[in-house]
Amino acid sequence: MSYPLVSIITPCYNDTRYIRRALESVQQSNYPNIEHIVIDDGSTDGTVEYLEELRSQFSFSLLKSANHRGVAAARNLAISISKGKYILPLDSDNYFAPGYIKILVQKAENLPDEYCPLYPTMVLFGDRSHTVTAQPWSLEKLLKSPFIHVNSLFSRKALEMVGGFDPNLLLLEDYDLFIALALQGFIGQPVPEAILHYHIRKESVADHFNLRGGEQKKHRLRRHIFQKHQADLERLKLDNHPQVSIYLQGQRQQFDKNTLSKEPLVYLIPPDAKMVLEIGCETGERGSAYKRINPHGCYIGIDDNHESLISAKLQLDQVFYSAIPQLANLNIPHGSVDCVVISTNLAQVTEPVKLLQTICLWLKQGGQVVCAVPNPYHWRAILGLLQGKHQDTLDVDNIKRYFAAANLQIFEMERCPDTSGESEEFLEQVKPILNRYEIPVEAHQKRNQTAAYLVRAWKGDQPPKRLFVQTAMISKIASDQVRVYQPDRCIRTIPGVRTNAQLYTVNLGAALPGEEKVFIWQRSRLKKANAAQKQRQLIQAGYLSVVEIDDDPRFWKEHIEEDFITYRSCHCIQTSTEPLAEFLRQFNPYVKVFPNQLPELPPPREYRQDGRVTVFFGALNRERDWQPLVDRINRVLEPLGDRVEVQVVHDQRFFNILETPHKQFEPTCSYTRYQELLREADVALLPLNDTEFNSMKSDLKFIESAGQGVAVLASPTVYARSVQDGQTGVIYETLDQFEEKFRRLVTDTPWRRRLAQNAYDWVRDHRLLSLHYRERVAWYWQMRSRLPELNEALRQRVPAIFDE
Repeated sequence: MSYPLVSIITPCYNDTRYIRRALESVQQSNYPNIEHIVIDDGSTDGTVEYLEELRSQFSFSLLKSANHRGVAAARNLAISISKGKYILPLDSDNYFAPGYIKILVQKAENLPDEYCPLYPTMVLFGDRSHTVTAQPWSLEKLLKSPFIHVNSLFSRKALEMVGGFDPNLLLLEDYDLFIALALQGFIGQPVPEAILHYHIRKESVADHFNLRGGEQKKHRLRRHIFQKHQADLERLKLDNHPQVSIYLQGQRQQFDKNTLSKEPLVYLIPPDAKMVLEIGCETGERGSAYKRINPHGCYIGIDDNHESLISAKLQLDQVFYSAIPQLANLNIPHGSVDCVVISTNLAQVTEPVKLLQTICLWLKQGGQVVCAVPNPYHWRAILGLLQGKHQDTLDVDNIKRYFAAANLQIFEMERCPDTSGESEEFLEQVKPILNRYEIPVEAHQKRNQTAAYLVRAWKGDQPPKRLFVQTAMISKIASDQVRVYQPDRCIRTIPGVRTNAQLYTVNLGAALPGEEKVFIWQRSRLKKANAAQKQRQLIQAGYLSVVEIDDDPRFWKEHIEEDFITYRSCHCIQTSTEPLAEFLRQFNPYVKVFPNQLPELPPPREYRQDGRVTVFFGALNRERDWQPLVDRINRVLEPLGDRVEVQVVHDQRFFNILETPHKQFEPTCSYTRYQELLREADVALLPLNDTEFNSMKSDLKFIESAGQGVAVLASPTVYARSVQDGQTGVIYETLDQFEEKFRRLVTDTPWRRRLAQNAYDWVRDHRLLSLHYRERVAWYWQMRSRLPELNEALRQRVPAIFDE
């Protein structure tokens, strides 16, 4: 067994009674490679002096905080100076057995990186005595309540990924961390044989016995935690979970007859449309958002408000002033439009069929119409009727009738849910009436909480072919947006294509009748013992089985141990780079490369004019790549003083080794925050050593930098395939070249900005997802058409799949 360094972190506040026992348990541990950091969190009772005395008896480093900042901030500070591969928080009033650390580390070393935390059985003592055996991991259980203790084993990588503990939380900071880890794709692992002795005290901050309003505080904090993570909860479709939705009430987007949500309609417009026409464009906000997705298309706005059109004209390619009854008189060639967006409420149109017939004339064959129509059975509409207010709504039957009369085929109607606190309250108030008249509550609730319908129709003689693309996500870390959510958002705009991505979940009954099916294993790691059985289930259910991988699979040792069964047992593989594809073809010849692309083109940069420059570095696990460059970086920065600032994201060690005082550090953050920080920079450093592992990586960091108007200084490994040296960025081959080019980048502003503009233009013309997304669906259809061939090849690779 190897013994990687474990950093034990013990915050201590006014605790002279129990800290010695915790120190003794660490001293008696049989694990040979430990650093123990104790941080006094502004104690006022002599704890600091007591800890100084104990240093002669126990081996630990002592940090002192001048002020009491709370356990989360204290842990974060200690973790920031720690060096261990693993982090083990130990509260000052708890203790563990001599074999505790060894048991946890041995388990961790034999698990994939995504397993974190490793949590123990808890033996409660003090004001309550009870044993709580480590329970099986369950996201469902975690959303319901905390069932893991913070004195568990964490990988440093995992803590860095989520930014550590939230220092703003003085209570439930551990629960917030567990939720953050789970939403980033980490999986908890119970280790029942590891025993933690957990001291239950009536006077503790946790207030286990609710003597000081602890339950009310925890309720408020759970609300804060779920609202904090709302975006991830919604993305993973966990926001409607009964244990979550009660805390998100009042935070969701409200719908009424005047607000039909601009964002969903934007993402239903085909990303590669050559001409889009919007009826009711107002000030052009939706068109402006779409132009970032597809800067190559023409977006035309129509509105009957002159003042709105003044603003719209600044954002759109062309605008027309027209009332709806006169739309047919506009000079729009028949058969020229790819998509028409009806932003006006269709229920308010006097002659909706006539409007739709005009739109049908404008559309190309296969062109689409998208609109949002308010639901007459929404609770606000019902309440309005009771109040005597007229409601502009259409029911589903009328929507279908109008579109059919205009020879437009509806291929999808999607609910816009409204699960706000008000809708729940309204339902509770009307339940007695529903029961009195024997109206099923569940059926009414679905109608009641549908604010509007997103309607999609097309001009076509035949119904579109149906394809269901289902993704089982094993990891949200690093790749979920670029490799899953963003491509899914694009391909679902193709008529007949439906997507569904779920973390951990596999539901083989999710397809609708008539849909051909694709199942994508995102970063999965199957085992020989069950791979054949799992793939057999997919094949019997009629799926094309695809594995998605965007990194060298040898990074996860279980792939090697399991003889790469994940890749051998699927029909085909999709990946991000040709070098990675070439490696994978030895296990499965059916490999397709879908390079990473930008989902949107950010607006052009407006650079600062004060002469200052910001250098950006944001990456994880790159120490071997940046280590040779550090001396050169420091040498360039030293004479420039405060004219150059360095922004570091993720990598605390890189930040610490920079000698300049003009630097900023941001822990692992959301993708949105990462992009915000990148956009404020002028130069991005992209070092990758020439290793086989690095050579399989993608150039995503370059195209992200280019999109944000940031000039790059990059290694030839990976980036020489896309960066044109001296044109769209700078490539260095030697350390001397790095230093010379880095110095010029931070001092020669016109040259730097010319490189950035060229790169921005190149990404716009070559690396937007809108230019490439149809290739995925075309490949899925092609692979499905070759299923007999793929099944025979699969039978040769893994015969057990076809054994009865």
